[in-house]
Amino acid sequence: MLTTIYTGSFPYVSPFFKYVLRHLRSTLNTLNIDPIRFHDLRHSHASFLLHNDVFSIEYVSKRLGHKNTRVTLDVYAHLLKEKEQSQRELALNFLNVKSPNVPK
Repeated sequence: MLTTIYTGSFPYVSPFFKYVLRHLRSTLNTLNIDPIRFHDLRHSHASFLLHNDVFSIEYVSKRLGHKNTRVTLDVYAHLLKEKEQSQRELALNFLNVKSPNVPK
């Protein structure tokens, strides 16, 4: 298991996860990158997929292990709004139409 398990009041962290965290910290330190949490990598991965046109919420939600797509939509709605705006502009440019001022 690659996560913590909460048993009573103290979390149990598997030895493998501790190894992964040590390796992540060491790699970030070697590359002179500010420390980040392991969970931040997961969030960055999902954001990267959505930003780079892997637009299937079902796929991203399944990949993240979310219970349903509503969870994914709630967390990443801001990225989808940005994507919607860029897609609107792309469509209008394709149609050679000036973009109307649409309230955000």
